[in-house]
Amino acid sequence: MYGNAWVYGDAEVYGDAEVYGNARVYGDAEVYGNARVYGNARVYGNARVYGDARVYGNARVYGDAEVYGNARVYGDAEVYGDARVCGNADYLLIGRIGSRFSFTTFFKNKDKGITVSCGCFLGTIAEFRAKVTDTHGNNKHAKIYNLAADMAELQILGEEHFDKLNTNKSEPFLGEIMNCDICHKDTTAGSHVTRGRYFEVNICPSCLMWSDDLRAVKAREIINNFKRLQDKECVSISSEQE
Repeated sequence: MYGNAWVYGDAEVYGDAEVYGNARVYGDAEVYGNARVYGNARVYGNARVYGDARVYGNARVYGDAEVYGNARVYGDAEVYGDARVCGNADYLLIGRIGSRFSFTTFFKNKDKGITVSCGCFLGTIAEFRAKVTDTHGNNKHAKIYNLAADMAELQILGEEHFDKLNTNKSEPFLGEIMNCDICHKDTTAGSHVTRGRYFEVNICPSCLMWSDDLRAVKAREIINNFKRLQDKECVSISSEQE
């Protein structure tokens, strides 16, 4: 340990690990093996950094998180909770995005899924998508957040899993309750319309037929021009009533 680095509380740094610069390691955190923590990085709580891992810049690793192997966590990344980051592909930091123009971190968790840290939000990637829809609807920020989530799934879970998730996205997952995006009522007996990759709407028959909402207008346009559009781009339309 050297520079202005601090190690305090019940934290431990041992083996060939090094902590330097303005880094802080505290709480019950452990840094060991050949790990390096430096810059303005913080490692605390019950976090573990080991192997050949590097944590630097303004990065934060805390909670029960583990960073190990050849992983590099840096910049403004925050890795915490039940994170398990063992390689560079196990997390993705994207920013500045959203209404707050801040950074969002996606990282692999102990269940081999994806956890998302965005402002005060911490949850699974599915919960993140639901929160985005609830907060932003289908505006620009929602589209950017969902694109970021797509990138995270591709990088962290891999191409095969990503393709599986995005195959025939017009069909809901088994047991999923689909609410109309316009009237918010259950659309179990309704329609789900997807146009290409950037327009998707769950819409009940009543809203599909009568609503002046722009999403309903666009959905009607898609259905009316289905045959023409199908020749030009990926279009899928499904209905539980069929």
